[in-house]
Amino acid sequence: MWSEENGVWFDYDRVTNRHVACYYDTNFFPLFTGCAHEGFDGNKTAEYLDKAGVLSFPGGLPSSLVSSGQQWDFPNAWAPTTWVVIQGLRAVGQDLLAQKIAEKWIKKNYNMWKSSGGRMFEKYNVESQCFKAMGGGGEYEMQEGFGWTNGVILDLLLTYSDRLSSTTANTCHANCECQTPTQTGSTVDAQSVCEDHPDNT
Repeated sequence: MWSEENGVWFDYDRVTNRHVACYYDTNFFPLFTGCAHEGFDGNKTAEYLDKAGVLSFPGGLPSSLVSSGQQWDFPNAWAPTTWVVIQGLRAVGQDLLAQKIAEKWIKKNYNMWKSSGGRMFEKYNVESQCFKAMGGGGEYEMQEGFGWTNGVILDLLLTYSDRLSSTTANTCHANCECQTPTQTGSTVDAQSVCEDHPDNT
Protein backbone atom coordinates (compact mmCIF):
# COMPACT_ATOMS: atom_id res chain seq x y z
CA MET A 1 0.00 0.00 0.00
CA TRP A 2 1.06 3.57 -0.71
CA SER A 3 3.22 5.42 1.85
CA GLU A 4 3.03 9.17 1.32
CA GLU A 5 5.91 9.73 3.72
CA ASN A 6 8.31 7.56 1.71
CA GLY A 7 6.95 8.01 -1.80
CA VAL A 8 6.76 4.27 -2.36
CA TRP A 9 4.50 1.26 -1.85
CA PHE A 10 5.05 -1.20 1.00
CA ASP A 11 3.39 -4.36 2.21
CA TYR A 12 0.80 -3.63 4.89
CA ASP A 13 0.40 -5.57 8.13
CA ARG A 14 -3.32 -5.75 8.91
CA VAL A 15 -2.64 -7.00 12.45
CA THR A 16 -0.47 -4.04 13.48
CA ASN A 17 -2.16 -1.63 11.03
CA ARG A 18 1.08 -0.26 9.66
CA HIS A 19 3.30 -0.51 6.63
CA VAL A 20 6.11 -3.05 6.61
CA ALA A 21 8.70 -0.43 5.72
CA CYS A 22 11.30 -2.67 4.07
CA TYR A 23 13.09 -2.07 0.79
CA TYR A 24 12.30 -4.60 -1.94
CA ASP A 25 12.59 -3.98 -5.66
CA THR A 26 8.96 -5.09 -6.00
CA ASN A 27 7.89 -1.98 -4.03
CA PHE A 28 8.04 -0.10 -7.33
CA PHE A 29 5.88 -2.38 -9.47
CA PRO A 30 2.85 -0.04 -9.16
CA LEU A 31 4.81 2.56 -11.13
CA PHE A 32 5.10 0.11 -14.02
CA THR A 33 1.40 -0.80 -13.89
CA GLY A 34 0.33 2.85 -14.05
CA CYS A 35 -0.89 3.22 -10.46
CA ALA A 36 0.80 6.58 -9.87
CA HIS A 37 -1.88 9.03 -8.75
CA GLU A 38 -2.48 12.49 -10.18
CA GLY A 39 0.27 14.86 -9.07
CA PHE A 40 2.64 11.98 -8.29
CA ASP A 41 6.14 13.26 -7.50
CA GLY A 42 8.77 10.93 -8.96
CA ASN A 43 11.48 12.85 -7.12
CA LYS A 44 10.16 11.50 -3.84
CA THR A 45 10.56 7.93 -5.07
CA ALA A 46 14.10 8.72 -6.25
CA GLU A 47 14.88 10.16 -2.81
CA TYR A 48 13.65 6.97 -1.16
CA LEU A 49 15.95 4.84 -3.33
CA ASP A 50 18.85 7.10 -2.41
CA LYS A 51 18.09 7.04 1.32
CA ALA A 52 17.71 3.25 1.24
CA GLY A 53 21.30 3.10 -0.03
CA VAL A 54 20.54 0.85 -2.98
CA LEU A 55 21.74 3.26 -5.68
CA SER A 56 25.36 2.93 -4.55
CA PHE A 57 25.73 -0.74 -5.47
CA PRO A 58 27.84 -0.91 -8.65
CA GLY A 59 26.02 -3.86 -10.23
CA GLY A 60 22.46 -2.55 -10.02
CA LEU A 61 19.54 -2.67 -7.59
CA PRO A 62 19.48 -5.61 -5.16
CA SER A 63 16.23 -7.50 -4.72
CA SER A 64 16.30 -6.69 -1.01
CA LEU A 65 18.69 -5.66 1.75
CA VAL A 66 18.08 -8.86 3.71
CA SER A 67 21.08 -11.20 3.90
CA SER A 68 19.08 -14.42 4.28
CA GLY A 69 21.12 -16.67 2.00
CA GLN A 70 18.06 -17.12 -0.22
CA GLN A 71 18.26 -16.36 -3.91
CA TRP A 72 15.63 -13.60 -3.93
CA ASP A 73 17.52 -11.63 -1.26
CA PHE A 74 20.74 -9.62 -1.03
CA PRO A 75 23.14 -9.47 -2.82
CA ASN A 76 21.22 -10.86 -5.78
CA ALA A 77 19.32 -8.98 -8.46
CA TRP A 78 17.11 -10.37 -11.20
CA ALA A 79 16.53 -9.19 -14.74
CA PRO A 80 12.69 -9.05 -14.75
CA THR A 81 12.36 -7.05 -11.54
CA THR A 82 15.21 -4.73 -12.55
CA TRP A 83 13.48 -4.09 -15.89
CA VAL A 84 10.14 -3.36 -14.20
CA VAL A 85 11.77 -0.79 -11.87
CA ILE A 86 13.53 0.90 -14.81
CA GLN A 87 10.30 1.12 -16.82
CA GLY A 88 8.38 2.39 -13.80
CA LEU A 89 10.91 5.17 -13.18
CA ARG A 90 10.77 6.19 -16.84
CA ALA A 91 6.98 6.37 -16.61
CA VAL A 92 7.16 9.03 -13.86
CA GLY A 93 9.85 11.16 -15.47
CA GLN A 94 12.92 9.71 -13.72
CA ASP A 95 14.73 9.03 -17.00
CA LEU A 96 18.26 9.79 -15.83
CA LEU A 97 17.92 7.56 -12.77
CA ALA A 98 16.47 4.78 -14.91
CA GLN A 99 19.41 5.10 -17.29
CA LYS A 100 21.92 4.98 -14.41
CA ILE A 101 20.42 1.72 -13.14
CA ALA A 102 20.30 0.29 -16.67
CA GLU A 103 23.97 1.10 -17.31
CA LYS A 104 25.06 -0.68 -14.13
CA TRP A 105 23.00 -3.73 -15.08
CA ILE A 106 24.36 -3.80 -18.64
CA LYS A 107 27.94 -3.56 -17.42
CA LYS A 108 27.49 -6.36 -14.87
CA ASN A 109 25.90 -8.60 -17.50
CA TYR A 110 28.67 -7.81 -19.96
CA ASN A 111 31.47 -8.58 -17.50
CA MET A 112 29.90 -11.92 -16.61
CA TRP A 113 29.20 -12.75 -20.27
CA LYS A 114 32.76 -11.99 -21.37
CA SER A 115 34.50 -13.76 -18.49
CA SER A 116 32.34 -16.91 -18.81
CA GLY A 117 32.89 -17.41 -22.52
CA GLY A 118 29.53 -16.01 -23.61
CA ARG A 119 27.08 -17.22 -20.97
CA MET A 120 24.16 -15.38 -19.39
CA PHE A 121 22.78 -16.19 -15.93
CA GLU A 122 19.46 -16.11 -14.12
CA LYS A 123 20.63 -13.72 -11.37
CA TYR A 124 23.61 -11.51 -10.55
CA ASN A 125 25.46 -10.29 -7.47
CA VAL A 126 25.21 -6.48 -7.53
CA GLU A 127 27.73 -5.77 -4.76
CA SER A 128 30.37 -5.49 -7.47
CA GLN A 129 30.85 -5.23 -11.24
CA CYS A 130 33.51 -7.91 -10.91
CA PHE A 131 32.93 -11.21 -12.70
CA LYS A 132 34.12 -13.00 -9.55
CA ALA A 133 31.10 -11.72 -7.59
CA MET A 134 28.59 -14.39 -8.59
CA GLY A 135 24.91 -14.58 -7.74
CA GLY A 136 23.93 -17.48 -5.51
CA GLY A 137 21.83 -18.80 -2.66
CA GLY A 138 18.65 -20.80 -2.68
CA GLU A 139 18.18 -24.51 -3.25
CA TYR A 140 20.00 -25.12 -6.54
CA GLU A 141 23.13 -24.22 -8.48
CA MET A 142 23.35 -21.07 -10.58
CA GLN A 143 21.37 -21.53 -13.79
CA GLU A 144 22.65 -20.50 -17.20
CA GLY A 145 20.59 -19.42 -20.15
CA PHE A 146 18.60 -17.45 -19.52
CA GLY A 147 15.36 -16.32 -21.15
CA TRP A 148 14.43 -13.31 -19.08
CA THR A 149 18.04 -12.17 -18.73
CA ASN A 150 18.53 -12.29 -22.49
CA GLY A 151 15.27 -10.48 -23.18
CA VAL A 152 15.93 -7.70 -20.69
CA ILE A 153 19.51 -7.05 -21.81
CA LEU A 154 18.41 -6.86 -25.45
CA ASP A 155 15.66 -4.38 -24.59
CA LEU A 156 17.99 -2.20 -22.51
CA LEU A 157 20.63 -2.20 -25.25
CA LEU A 158 18.01 -1.11 -27.78
CA THR A 159 16.64 1.55 -25.44
CA TYR A 160 19.96 3.04 -24.33
CA SER A 161 22.34 2.23 -27.19
CA ASP A 162 22.73 5.89 -28.13
CA ARG A 163 23.38 6.97 -24.53
CA LEU A 164 25.76 4.35 -23.15
CA SER A 165 29.21 5.63 -22.25
CA SER A 166 32.39 3.88 -23.33
CA THR A 167 33.12 2.98 -19.70
CA THR A 168 30.14 0.61 -19.76
CA ALA A 169 32.35 -1.96 -21.51
CA ASN A 170 35.12 -1.87 -18.90
CA THR A 171 36.00 -5.26 -17.44
CA CYS A 172 37.78 -6.45 -14.33
CA HIS A 173 41.22 -8.01 -14.53
CA ALA A 174 41.92 -11.47 -13.16
CA ASN A 175 43.48 -10.31 -9.87
CA CYS A 176 41.16 -7.41 -9.11
CA GLU A 177 39.77 -6.81 -5.63
CA CYS A 178 36.63 -4.98 -6.70
CA GLN A 179 34.33 -7.74 -5.49
CA THR A 180 34.71 -6.20 -2.02
CA PRO A 181 31.27 -4.90 -0.89
CA THR A 182 30.88 -1.13 -1.20
CA GLN A 183 28.40 -0.78 1.65
CA THR A 184 29.74 -2.36 4.81
CA GLY A 185 26.91 -2.80 7.27
CA SER A 186 24.20 -1.79 4.81
CA THR A 187 22.37 -5.11 4.90
CA VAL A 188 20.43 -6.75 7.69
CA ASP A 189 19.63 -10.29 8.71
CA ALA A 190 16.16 -11.72 8.27
CA GLN A 191 15.32 -11.53 11.99
CA SER A 192 16.00 -7.82 12.44
CA VAL A 193 14.75 -6.54 9.10
CA CYS A 194 12.88 -3.24 9.37
CA GLU A 195 12.32 -3.47 13.13
CA ASP A 196 14.26 -0.26 13.72
CA HIS A 197 12.39 1.73 11.06
CA PRO A 198 8.65 1.07 11.31
CA ASP A 199 6.30 3.16 9.21
CA ASN A 200 3.04 3.88 10.98
CA THR A 201 1.48 5.88 8.17
